[in-house]
Amino acid sequence: MKITLRHVKPDQDFTKFMKDLSKLRETNFVVDLPLHRVRELFIAADKINMMTEYQKYLITSLDVHTVDWPQNIIGRSNITAFRLINPNNDEYKKFLDEWIFSEQTIGKEVSSKEPITVIRFFQFSDSK
Repeated sequence: MKITLRHVKPDQDFTKFMKDLSKLRETNFVVDLPLHRVRELFIAADKINMMTEYQKYLITSLDVHTVDWPQNIIGRSNITAFRLINPNNDEYKKFLDEWIFSEQTIGKEVSSKEPITVIRFFQFSDSK
């Protein structure tokens, strides 16, 4: 098995980056980037036809659920991510209600529609 590791600079344009990987016929990717950069990567990959059913992307961020992903891009790809929190779980719903209430009691405006990130979850649970 061959593994290729690439480092991305903070301001790097992904178009050439993905073209280079395409020339190498790479199809499996582990993406460890901030989520806004993952979105940029997917847009660039889509432009050069690298968001098809033949490419597989594993995103390492645990907050993938907080982003509104463009369906026209990700709808064709095999994208895998992990989620530690099941939003349908009763314990989670209770926790979320308590968290929203505690934030509101100190004057913060919190919407129940805001997805909770992993960092916010641990910040709150550590303070209890």
